[in-house]
Amino acid sequence: MRTADSSALRIHLSTEVTGHKPRTPTHDPRYRVDAARRQTGYDQPGSCPASDVEWARVPR
Repeated sequence: MRTADSSALRIHLSTEVTGHKPRTPTHDPRYRVDAARRQTGYDQPGSCPASDVEWARVPR
């Protein structure tokens, strides 16, 4: 809940036990598979943006 002048954001919490469980993107199998696919692509040889740099010619 925002204050009238938008200078603060108030978050009200409760410690009461509930049967409701909010779903997050990680509960969706398609999301998890896609996230894993995107992350593993960075580990492939040659995927580094600087993989074509001749490091011997780069000034120190």
